[in-house]
Amino acid sequence: MEAIEVCSKNGKKEICRYEGTSLVEAKEIAYLEIFVAAEPGFQYRGREGLVYLCASSMRSPATRIRSSSTKNPRWSRPERRKCVKLRAFVRTYNNSKRKYNRLDCRWKQRRIIKGISFHWTDAALSFSAPENSSSNFLRRQPILIFWRYNDQNSSLIHGQTLTSTGDLFQLSFFRLDNNSSAKGYLGIWYCNLTPQEGTVVWIANRNNSVNTSIASFNLTSDGNLILFEEDKVVWSTGTRSTELNSARLQLLDSGNLVLNDYNSILWQSFEDSNNSDTYLPGMKLGFDNRTNTSWRQVSWKNSMDPSPGDYIQMIRALPILDLVTLKGSAKYHRGGLWNGYWFVGHPLTASSQVANSVNITFVSNENESYFMTNYKTSPTPVLIRSMLWANGTFQRWFLDSSKREWQFLSSTPADECDEYNRCGRNRVCTQIYVAVECQCLDGFINITENGSEVGCERKKPLNCSSNQFSKVQNVKVPDTENATPRGNMSHDDCQNLCLNDCSCMAYAVISGSYGCITWPGDLLDLRTFVNKGDDLYVRLAGELDHPNQKDQDEIRGAESLLFDLEAIRIATDNFSDRNKLGEGGFGPVYKGTLENGEDVAVKRLSRGSGQGLDELKNEVFLVSKLRHKNLVRLLGCCLESEEKLLVYNYLANTSLDKFLFDNSKREQLDWAKRFKIIEGISRGLLYLHEDSPVKIIHRDLKASNILLDANMDPKISDFGLAKLFGADETHGNTKRIAGTFGYMVPEYVIHGLFSVKSDVYSYGVLILEILIGRKNSGYRGSEYPIEPVTHMVWRHWTQGNALQVVDQDLVEQCQAQQILRCIHIGLLCVQDDPIQRPTMANVVLMLNNHFVSLPTPLAPAFLSNCNTTIESNGAPRRDNSNGSKGILIKISENNVSISVLEPR
Repeated sequence: MEAIEVCSKNGKKEICRYEGTSLVEAKEIAYLEIFVAAEPGFQYRGREGLVYLCASSMRSPATRIRSSSTKNPRWSRPERRKCVKLRAFVRTYNNSKRKYNRLDCRWKQRRIIKGISFHWTDAALSFSAPENSSSNFLRRQPILIFWRYNDQNSSLIHGQTLTSTGDLFQLSFFRLDNNSSAKGYLGIWYCNLTPQEGTVVWIANRNNSVNTSIASFNLTSDGNLILFEEDKVVWSTGTRSTELNSARLQLLDSGNLVLNDYNSILWQSFEDSNNSDTYLPGMKLGFDNRTNTSWRQVSWKNSMDPSPGDYIQMIRALPILDLVTLKGSAKYHRGGLWNGYWFVGHPLTASSQVANSVNITFVSNENESYFMTNYKTSPTPVLIRSMLWANGTFQRWFLDSSKREWQFLSSTPADECDEYNRCGRNRVCTQIYVAVECQCLDGFINITENGSEVGCERKKPLNCSSNQFSKVQNVKVPDTENATPRGNMSHDDCQNLCLNDCSCMAYAVISGSYGCITWPGDLLDLRTFVNKGDDLYVRLAGELDHPNQKDQDEIRGAESLLFDLEAIRIATDNFSDRNKLGEGGFGPVYKGTLENGEDVAVKRLSRGSGQGLDELKNEVFLVSKLRHKNLVRLLGCCLESEEKLLVYNYLANTSLDKFLFDNSKREQLDWAKRFKIIEGISRGLLYLHEDSPVKIIHRDLKASNILLDANMDPKISDFGLAKLFGADETHGNTKRIAGTFGYMVPEYVIHGLFSVKSDVYSYGVLILEILIGRKNSGYRGSEYPIEPVTHMVWRHWTQGNALQVVDQDLVEQCQAQQILRCIHIGLLCVQDDPIQRPTMANVVLMLNNHFVSLPTPLAPAFLSNCNTTIESNGAPRRDNSNGSKGILIKISENNVSISVLEPR
């Protein structure tokens, strides 16, 4: 409560009265219009009504200047506070017309006092003359004082601010940098935050910036809000009040800028959602069928440009309403349908404090459909804000009023499976830590296009005789764009309805919202959740709906993965040299085309290998079960006579080394592609180490084993092959340490010891090769005989000039900080002590989160303490065999450690 001092004068006598009022406050500017209205019988003489409005500091409530004693009251102008003196409008009351008449003495005045807070109210104040007063001006009749701010000349310019009552939000002009010539905008943002992406909740002119030195924001006498740049109209509400000078503008503590006309709302910023990337409690998210408008969030173009960006979050107006984020016209993320509490694919991750502070409402009828949250109490113990960033991420934050610090709440998309239709049609996406697994629904098989898996199709055609369903638990139900809501009914009734409809492919019963829902055709955007989600029932083809046959299908053996040798001979033109793609340590690789037109890559293992048939079949069966976007998929094998053939998906861009170590092709690998390759390999390795059905150590990770699809996405190949030739075997020509010189760690070469940290070392070498553009091998006879890449990078790193050895095409792309971070991570991976090397989980985290600090790397590992030979396939082995047929190249003749030679 504040005290406002209202005084009137009659000759030498002054009458003052103090009234307590509930106040609305604004900073720096106030335009006030005062009406003095008398009750019937009031006698008016002259223009003698005077009002002083005295401002007080925001931090120091207004106090009474003097006593309101009615005995000999004397007026003294306040000395310590700035005041505005306004003459009054005086109106008399007309009983017949039941309204106040406006007299000829109308007079207005506008005053601005900067840096100070004015307080005003809509409430009527009344005061009377003293009992012993002989004033003909009052005649003991009460006088009603009405005032409002913003007359027809009301204006807001740069440097002036309108602030909400609780000092939470402010309306003002702002620039996104300190340059005086920078683009200017009029917007609303949090008082305690700098205006920038994520803090500005509404911008009037996001499409048209202004020069703030000549811009003004005006409320006209007929109730229209207009943003001017000199005389040019940049933006307006296009509203009109019922009477002249009846509109008023107010910024609420909710962040809503409201234009009122008496008791009706002419316009509010909460419904001007095209100019906001933020959702605040009290806003609607949905659409209005009556006006054909939608309430939505539109991202900024980038952090320095608030014009509409690529992403929009909205509720789709379909038979089944769901929340989606669009990138242009394509779906980027689907929040899913409303389940009575929240959107199933857009989880509200909240502390109990936040959950207990808001009410959640979902309204859907013929006129409008919208979602809304509202604070339960006012003032609220917490503040919540959600914003759609320029990269399409929708984040939620909350402010604990006791701590006055914003805290992160949740973000969507939360993982890769949140990306729309991440695994393609009829496949379920499962996120395991940071790895993604895509799995076909029961009764479906994978299909590929251009060497990449695009989804699954039915093994057998569906027919109406099918009466069995496969249950998929805890999922976000498929995209409902073509689904049909069937209403509330029991599970059995929903199932029977689907059985009686030949077009029904799946059904689900969603309690609390649409009840029974059925889907025709392909099922899109399926993902699993850990502890939530719904159950989906997918119809099986007639041949697959018998339990025994389904069990056999799930427990099928390795034999079903076998290819016919004759079919492969035909596919590869009898292993023709013109179909030969290359040759690795275990044998040549050929391109082939199967009878169904699918292109494959066939690896022909060396005939001299003594690998056991059963072990090979078990290994092939294991590898064929691996599913990851960064692993080449093994389709099967052929084991006939002495042939051992492995059949993979064919990838058009062949292997990484063909680009990386070829001067004519390397320029095709810009920084974006190289970083995508580095990141993709890390995710594939993490899957092998931690997220696959069993832990797999690759042991031969190198550039030639990284294949690239049509989109230059990396796929690790030959995984599991090193396991076929384990280091613990003691006889036969596979009793060697498998791998490639330059990528193997000393503990593996010297002692035959390997672990997941062996792959981490190889991965570190691969990172440095990708950045430098040359092979790591530095032994005699190689292309670069001076020193290994690991040694060279370490030397320059310790000297503080690591960018000098980086491929100059990358440096010219101005990605220095990200390149240096990748070098740092690569050096951490190639440290001599395996314990000091990070896990692949840590590597993935360091690559994707620049806020994670990196430890200081120690010196890289160097080959020492061993007599080592290099076999003709490029794989080193310990020199303990007699009569080896390999080409022997001596690495060391003694047991002296290899030292790093550096000048003093």
